[in-house]
Amino acid sequence: MHALLDRPDPKPGSYHIGGVGLNEFEAEIKVYAEAAERYCAGTGILNSSFERRWATRQDLAAQTGDEVLDLSAFGFAEPTLGGPFDSYSDTAPLTWVKVPRVGTAGPEWVPAQFFYLGYNPRRHDGEPWLGTAVTTGTAVHTTRMAATLAASFELIQVDAAMGLWHGSSAPVRIALDGHRLDRIRRLLERSAGSSHELRFYWLPSPSLQNFTIACLMVGKGSQVPLVAVGLGADATLEGAMYKAFLECSGVRMLAVWASFDSEDSSTMSTDAMLDLDSNVSYYARNSRAAQSVVTRFETGVSAHADDLPPDNTHTGADLIRDVVTSITSVSPLYVEDFTTPEIRGLGLYCVRLWAPGLLALSLPSAPMRQHPRYRAYGDFGNPAPHPYP
Repeated sequence: MHALLDRPDPKPGSYHIGGVGLNEFEAEIKVYAEAAERYCAGTGILNSSFERRWATRQDLAAQTGDEVLDLSAFGFAEPTLGGPFDSYSDTAPLTWVKVPRVGTAGPEWVPAQFFYLGYNPRRHDGEPWLGTAVTTGTAVHTTRMAATLAASFELIQVDAAMGLWHGSSAPVRIALDGHRLDRIRRLLERSAGSSHELRFYWLPSPSLQNFTIACLMVGKGSQVPLVAVGLGADATLEGAMYKAFLECSGVRMLAVWASFDSEDSSTMSTDAMLDLDSNVSYYARNSRAAQSVVTRFETGVSAHADDLPPDNTHTGADLIRDVVTSITSVSPLYVEDFTTPEIRGLGLYCVRLWAPGLLALSLPSAPMRQHPRYRAYGDFGNPAPHPYP
């Protein structure tokens, strides 16, 4: 894919393609879907029929009369001092793409560099690099509805995870008792090991419905990883916990893999972590850093599962409507079908959602400190690199 996009060869494993399941089929189908997702996300700009223009926001608004997203409202005008990104200005030229906005009558203009992972900013022409597009909000499934739901849950879980880590809100540790968690408890009994402890935390997300859960794998000794974090979001508590458990298992393997070629964790600088591997390796191998993750997640209270909000019992279109409506109550939401003909031939669909008003997965050493969404999480307060892959 990097050859199609005129980019240098990526380092091994950088696409983070993997799958974990309770049986071979579950793991394999996730690998296939994730590979298809990365392909569709990266080549979306090559296949899109949406109109694009090179202009400043000021000029574009005057030329078209259409709605043009105001990036200054989301903190892009004030990047981290000394960080990798440029400042935004209404007079800076950008490539804009006209994308449908969910819940409105017509499309709006948004920056291509945030919507398309395959877009290379035209820095030689004066285009500022404002931030990274990430796969969060892009999902592949066997129907468009299922892909849309999965993409929506991704947006919600990353918003909650980033808000928890960099903000001042507190998670809720879940006591693993009661009938509500019978299936998860049986799963954990089958998966129990002597080297690590699994802990689950509910991450409340202001104005967003359903559950976001973090699963922490905490080492009992010196075996890598000392800590690993997996995330999951779902309409049900057990569903979100199961997803978080599977992702945590995958992050454990990523941490081991990333640690092979990493520098000494005791001398790693946290000022220039501009990928989503070095941070995972750092927290997996540095005991002081690992303890800081545990401490951050233990700042809240504990609760029994029965004391948490009830599951959302809606399914199908009703559930999608619930989830999407909660997102659009907080942020504009933009959508495009990224399905390519060859991926459709496999019986799969790829949906891309982007919500600039929610917190996105930032590069670990370049958090969006000025994003207004942090106010919902008690304001930005923790500048340390996040531990998420």
